[in-house]
Amino acid sequence: MRRIVAEKRNNWQQRLLEQGLTVSTAEDHYWDESAFYEFSGPEMEKLSTAVEEVHGLYMKAIEVVIKEDLFALMGVQENAKELILASWKRGDFQLYGRFDFIYSGQGDAKLLEYNADTPITLLEAASVQKLWQQETHSHLWQFNFLEESLVERWRQFSVPTCHFACLSNSSECLMTTEYLYKTAEMAGIKSTLIAMEEIGYDGRHFVGLTGERIQGLFKLYPWEWLLEDSFGTYLVEDTIRLVEPAWKMLLNNKATLALLWKLFPDHPNLLPTYFTLDSSLGESWVRKPFFSREGCNIFIHHQGESIETEGAYGSEGYIYQQFIDLPPFEGHRPNLGLWMVGDLCCGLGLREDTARIIQNNSRFLPHLVV
Repeated sequence: MRRIVAEKRNNWQQRLLEQGLTVSTAEDHYWDESAFYEFSGPEMEKLSTAVEEVHGLYMKAIEVVIKEDLFALMGVQENAKELILASWKRGDFQLYGRFDFIYSGQGDAKLLEYNADTPITLLEAASVQKLWQQETHSHLWQFNFLEESLVERWRQFSVPTCHFACLSNSSECLMTTEYLYKTAEMAGIKSTLIAMEEIGYDGRHFVGLTGERIQGLFKLYPWEWLLEDSFGTYLVEDTIRLVEPAWKMLLNNKATLALLWKLFPDHPNLLPTYFTLDSSLGESWVRKPFFSREGCNIFIHHQGESIETEGAYGSEGYIYQQFIDLPPFEGHRPNLGLWMVGDLCCGLGLREDTARIIQNNSRFLPHLVV
């Protein structure tokens, strides 16, 4: 694994706009092709195998939560518990998720967290960096089967129609939602774009703008927010099928990281993680809320110094995870976003920052496999 400086395409800004990436055309840009990360084939195989294995551990952890009724320990409210149990029993369809790992090119990659509910950066990981590879390094390979995997996965969705929704004021969420809408249409699913604010309830069913019944709903909107809305009170009264399903609330919950460490201690891809600050973590640890996103409310304590980000999370509880200070690549610290579609790892997206915490303005860089 190494970071390589590169020349930008002359028309890179226009190409991004053509592909629907609308947040990266300013000079201080989010998409950054002035460098890329290079992996060897064995490294990439090692990473994808580790991700699929960790995903399997998560699935086993769900069974433990349900069997031992650990919902309260994980900050899961009673209304969410009922939906999770019903969704898991039905075997509701899951689409995708993104594991965040750190890796230096040496030793084992370590899991930081799993965004299994509302992962973004999908468009850039899928079609945007694929076009970059085709136009700049067509003779090399990229670990990127995202689009074809998503289309094939949608073909397994048992509901004939699906609405695609996110908040109308979030350009990042809209890009991901529109991209997934396109992949569903490619799979033959009759699809409709709608804002979360435009979804109604007619007393029996959720409905769209023309009063049509919503049978399937992809919602790029966190489950914990959904259950706080009036929307959430009607979920038990309708047969609507949501993507992602309610059972993935357990995968997305960072409390599961502490449960995983208890169930699978010393697993090579897991970091020691606890529900309380354990003395074994020493002087390098990070505190994370169960449900935080985009690097919010993260507290790092490392060798007597502390860093904390702002946000509105934390009332639900925290986990404490061992902190590893990854050696920077020319001053940059990469975070590996490894994508799952169904139960298969099929893509990699990299983000980097000079700071130790990846946040929503951290840069996205493409990658190659040699």
